Amino acid sequence: MTAAGSGVVYVAAGNDGLTQRLWSKYVNRVRFHIDTFLSYARVDSRPLELLGFWLTPADAEWQSACWCVPIPDGIDPDRVVALREALTACAERFGQLSVSWAACPATEVLGQTVPAAAVGAGGGV
Repeated sequence: MTAAGSGVVYVAAGNDGLTQRLWSKYVNRVRFHIDTFLSYARVDSRPLELLGFWLTPADAEWQSACWCVPIPDGIDPDRVVALREALTACAERFGQLSVSWAACPATEVLGQTVPAAAVGAGGGV
């Protein structure tokens, strides 16, 4: 179980068993649950934002999707539990064996960082 304040989680879905039509519906439904979580799981009155989303290439031999979801300090743990339960139920509904929930409690920044003000002023990385 990943508790609130654990940094980010990577939610991975797919077992290569759905038609393209069902796969599309499944990915959209998982995204709906994640978007709902992000809009209601506020920290300091601000909604959270999705950090990343990846799909396997269209010509890959399998179907897979991955979402990078923030779980910062201050999040109501019940919201995290609700998301986990919704993702599990969604996987079952679409005949998926599982959904992966990979917690990453710490992010390490490598190299020199650029202040946000510098990036916004054209000082890119």
